Amino acid sequence: MATRGDFLDVTSGTVTMDVERLLQIYALKVFYFTFEWAVEGDDECAWPGVTCRGLGVHADGAEVDEDDLRVVGLSVRGDVSSADRRGVDLVGALPLELAFLINLEQIDLSHNRLDGE
Repeated sequence: MATRGDFLDVTSGTVTMDVERLLQIYALKVFYFTFEWAVEGDDECAWPGVTCRGLGVHADGAEVDEDDLRVVGLSVRGDVSSADRRGVDLVGALPLELAFLINLEQIDLSHNRLDGE
């Protein structure tokens, strides 16, 4: 597994990434790890089922910076079209870390076998 180097200044030992963004990356990593999904790349907004939106407001009309992107949607539907259900099928309990996705507006985990309290 590759490690990210864009959140820490190794010279000073300080965290350089916005804490909210760091928590959303952590929450998504835990989610994908829980269900044994591999994600590729460092851009969490490009991971399967993730929808992001720029929440930063720039008066000067500048483009939204990557650090301004927040997860607003998560959709991992089970495969209901296949009789043998070879598609996505999440089994088990959702990780509590999803609570760190504080900008989450929509989540669709239908047609999976989720349990827990």
